[in-house]
Amino acid sequence: MRLSRDAGRSAGAIAGLAVGVVAMWSLGYGGLIPLFCFGAGGAVAGGMTGEWIFRGSRLDG
Repeated sequence: MRLSRDAGRSAGAIAGLAVGVVAMWSLGYGGLIPLFCFGAGGAVAGGMTGEWIFRGSRLDG
C-alpha cells in the first residue's frame, strides 16, 4: 500500500515532532519556548522528509 503525498507529509510531521521533543529533552532544555522551537522545527523537517520518502523518492520531478 502506498501513502498519498499528504498522508506521507502528516506521518513525517508527527515523527519529526517526536524527534524534536526527544532532542530537546536529551540536550537538557525545558519549558514552553524550547518545546515550541524544537517541536516546530522537527515537524517541518519531518513533514518535508516524509513527503519526499512517500512520493517514491523520484529525482526526475
